[in-house]
Amino acid sequence: MKFFKMFGAGLVALAAVSGTAFGQDATYPYVDVKSDVGSYDPVALGENIQLDGCGTKIWAASGTPTFSWCDITNYSEFSLSWQVWSWDTWSWTTFASYSDNDVGAGLTAVINTGLGTPFTSAGVYYIGLLAEVTSSQYHLGKDVSITLPGGLIRYPGGDSALSYDGSTNKGFDYTALVINEATSVPEPLGALLLLPGLIFMARRERRRRRA
Repeated sequence: MKFFKMFGAGLVALAAVSGTAFGQDATYPYVDVKSDVGSYDPVALGENIQLDGCGTKIWAASGTPTFSWCDITNYSEFSLSWQVWSWDTWSWTTFASYSDNDVGAGLTAVINTGLGTPFTSAGVYYIGLLAEVTSSQYHLGKDVSITLPGGLIRYPGGDSALSYDGSTNKGFDYTALVINEATSVPEPLGALLLLPGLIFMARRERRRRRA
């Protein structure tokens, strides 16, 4: 009986040690991601849109400072995709995606509006940003590391569920984008376009009076 008590106590102790040494929050500084799609003023159809994903953050549960994705220089474990909501399919459609070394440029990419683009006509659109630490390889938190500014080494942790609150490796955020009808010709330029016609009409009127 004494043996079984000792054996049971040993299992409890082993479980406690395992939970401390290998538990995700107890030992290893795992990162989480919160996406920020940015905010956008209305644009006219045919104008460009400057995307802004620099509000997207990454941090670790161990108290690591929070970093903007635009402050990171090594994107080897990162990816992002810009998406637009389709009322036809009732789903998000990706119109631009970036991974690895391209992520930095993708955070501030410029997109077009008008024919042949995801924004073909005037109206209200919803654009979304899916930001992700792509690696889910994970064995005691040491298979894949992420280098943050200042040389900090952190680990993905393998939690790939989608979140909006920054509690996992995959974050999503969205906002409205208003696209107005194309702007009309400015008045000074419009007057210049009308000038040849006005000159013709004036000459014709002078000729008519002379006759």
